[in-house]
Amino acid sequence: MESAAGAAAAGATVVAAAAASEKVAPLLPEHLVKEDPFEHWMVNGKGDAPVAYHALVQGLRELRADPATATVQATLGPATYVDDLLKELKMPLEEDACLKAMGVRTLAQVARVDGQTAALIDDTVSKHTGVEMEIQDHQATASSVIEAREAAWENDANWMDDLDVKDEEMKAELESLHQRARQEFDISALGGLAVKTDSLKSLKGIGNKLEMYLYAMGIRSYAQLAKLTPEIEARFDALVGVIPGRLTRAKVMEQCQQKLKEETEGKGE
Repeated sequence: MESAAGAAAAGATVVAAAAASEKVAPLLPEHLVKEDPFEHWMVNGKGDAPVAYHALVQGLRELRADPATATVQATLGPATYVDDLLKELKMPLEEDACLKAMGVRTLAQVARVDGQTAALIDDTVSKHTGVEMEIQDHQATASSVIEAREAAWENDANWMDDLDVKDEEMKAELESLHQRARQEFDISALGGLAVKTDSLKSLKGIGNKLEMYLYAMGIRSYAQLAKLTPEIEARFDALVGVIPGRLTRAKVMEQCQQKLKEETEGKGE
């Protein structure tokens, strides 16, 4: 007689195999599909489902295909980057997976959820997966997190003074990027706003325009760039719209770490 554990494992394999034969439209930019385990699995049907609930596999694919998902995307806007909603909102894993399936991947999207959209999400998730979600509760938390992020940018009104920007269109583009960064970029991950600014264009691989984008994002010192991680770089790339991985290829983090080391050694002499 087959054990319950064996039957469950076999059932999961069958479900995963069935899911692998289906492909659904991506809801993230192409370069993020490759990097994000959930979206890569969802779109390409390859590998194990990156969730602990194999019973949800088919339901997640049905969620992606449901017309309600397109409506949610049109209302909340597409995700051009990915927030860790599990960590930021402390939501259950199955709820996180359902939101991922519907393309809701950022705090900004969750914060934009109104009563009508909340009802649509909750009902559609329940219909396909049986997961009972109250996304309106997460909406309040997401708004609070974004407010805290914005508070970290206090006293940053004159941030463009260090840049010599004469073109009015570029000024407008930088100001727009700066406003998005205040809501969507966690500057505390780089130690907060820089106490002093550095000439970032002195680094190999960073020209005038890229330095302006970095400044608009609140990244203005060697100390901040020395803390660069793949996740932070991916967020920068997505918000600015530059070719992914440019800072890594230029070894910007290593250059900054070396400059900081030289500064420390120089003070000790």
